[in-house]
Amino acid sequence: WDEADYVVPPQQTNAFFVTTNVIITPNQSLGRCAEDPHIPGWRECNAADPEATCPAGQTLPLGHGVNTGRCATARDDRRSCEILGWCPVELNTQPLGRQRAVLDAAKGFTVLIKNQIEFPLYGRRRSNILESSNRSYLASCLYDEDTDPFCPVFKLDTIARLAGVNFSRVAVDGSIISVRIQWDCDLDHDFWTHCRPEYHFRRLDNADAKIAPGWNFRYAHYFSDQTRTLYKAYGLLFVVDVQGRAGKF
Repeated sequence: WDEADYVVPPQQTNAFFVTTNVIITPNQSLGRCAEDPHIPGWRECNAADPEATCPAGQTLPLGHGVNTGRCATARDDRRSCEILGWCPVELNTQPLGRQRAVLDAAKGFTVLIKNQIEFPLYGRRRSNILESSNRSYLASCLYDEDTDPFCPVFKLDTIARLAGVNFSRVAVDGSIISVRIQWDCDLDHDFWTHCRPEYHFRRLDNADAKIAPGWNFRYAHYFSDQTRTLYKAYGLLFVVDVQGRAGKF
């Protein structure tokens, strides 16, 4: 995997998402198959009277398709309702279990955050890429709150650490992290040396959530109108918030 696979979608408004874990259901096609026995509200299909347990045309709230009124054999050999939908139904087991994310190595990835700020009243504007920066500096620097606080290139593991979370732990189910860029500019002094950004990080989602923890969503790659591969992506959603003020006497 590379950045084209990790970052989905490739562009968002004031945010970016990095995949850290994924469940892939390959080669689905539209057709008939057994409903997943592990979804809430599931009942075993009554072979003698399928319509009694699997009324045709009905669906479960978290089901994967529409009942056909027949029975079918599920992956675990239980007798389930047959559905019309994308088959086989979605897999829902994390590949490496609850302790490790498939793409844990994403912690070593870096992101360049570019920000422009403007104070129209004073006719001043600037970027968080300092005027002293050059191409070689941006290619080699890494943000460090002590040694290089103005480098706009951030290691994802560093952002997680400064937000108070363990990257490998939150990579399993995902998380939402705020990246706040704060500008406090004293225009009574030199603009370029007294108007520089400060970065602050914190976790936004509930670390103790018992239901639907973390952050995930689904997307698919379609090979035709009838076939696709389904992805359930878990990862870190970074929400960028820019705040600034400037003043002079």
